[in-house]
Amino acid sequence: MRPRSMPSLPTRRHSSFMANAAKSESDKIDAAIADERRLRKLLKSVLVMGGQNSGKATFMKQARAFSSGFGTVERDEYKCAIHSSILDTARTVLNDPTVISANTDICDSITSFVQATYNKEVPRSQLFIALLVLWADPRIQAHIRSSPNLPPDGSFLYFLDSLLRISEHSYNPTDAEIIRFKLPSPAITETPFDVQITYAHSEYQLQTILTCVRHDIGLQRKWFSFFIEAEAIVFLVDLSSYDEAIVSQDTEDSVNAMREAMIQFQTTGSPWSTIMLIMNKVDLFASRLSACPLTTCFPEYQGANTAGAATDYCIARFLSPLPERLNARAWCTNAIDVNLMSGVLQEIGEFISAHSIRTSDCRF
Repeated sequence: MRPRSMPSLPTRRHSSFMANAAKSESDKIDAAIADERRLRKLLKSVLVMGGQNSGKATFMKQARAFSSGFGTVERDEYKCAIHSSILDTARTVLNDPTVISANTDICDSITSFVQATYNKEVPRSQLFIALLVLWADPRIQAHIRSSPNLPPDGSFLYFLDSLLRISEHSYNPTDAEIIRFKLPSPAITETPFDVQITYAHSEYQLQTILTCVRHDIGLQRKWFSFFIEAEAIVFLVDLSSYDEAIVSQDTEDSVNAMREAMIQFQTTGSPWSTIMLIMNKVDLFASRLSACPLTTCFPEYQGANTAGAATDYCIARFLSPLPERLNARAWCTNAIDVNLMSGVLQEIGEFISAHSIRTSDCRF
């Protein structure tokens, strides 16, 4: 029997090579862990809050469009929802005896369309063809535009003005249409809001998560303990509510909506060091001032009855009671305006990144 040869022992040079390779791999892992720790330290959580109708859901969709955008599946979901909403609202508006009696020559067409919308077997394309024919009649347009059954947000007329394009099979909702269209939102919504920052002459991506609590402000405060990691807050205010009355969530009395928002803002903003105030619906605010001056609801106001001066006063009323240690800034905007919001979101990103660099102990 031939004797088996003994395995060769590693030479000193080979052992040294293996040790160096192991150390190199270990160094790579240590570097990856260090990078991950830096990213974790830079990961920012921002809480989005505000009163009823302040535009929280719209703001979240604007941030999504600005940062990561909407995917194909989401756009298809919005397409189906927009189509269904148009047909359902059209049925409600046209199924009105006053509309039918005022248009006896086309009452059969109106009735046929209304009845067809209840039939699940009728293709949606046929329903849109019938609606396009009716919408082409100036009388029907006039009745629809003046109907008391229209949704108050004006979205139905917004989509009707583009009915031909929207009814096409290849229709793909634009960002502006997705932002304007309202879908029921969950209790808590999160969206990524990544920001490019420059630090030490290098570019980095600041990862930010925006978290929005749907409930009214009184209930939103109960969620604070779940978001203790949030480092900043975005608070939205409906500027056009300055002449509206609501029921206070604390006292259940009828109070001015703007004054109530000021009180809630002071209570809400106290746990955080960075606060971003969004004064929304500035367009509606400006249009209402001529009919209802700010002094009607804020008699202590002594400035001009212009949108700029009145807005500055409202911002000062919100921010002036805050402690000086807080890092606060305000923006005026119209949340459904994509172009306007792009600029606001860019500035918000820069504001968050500046705060991150100023407070972070990371070293790149």
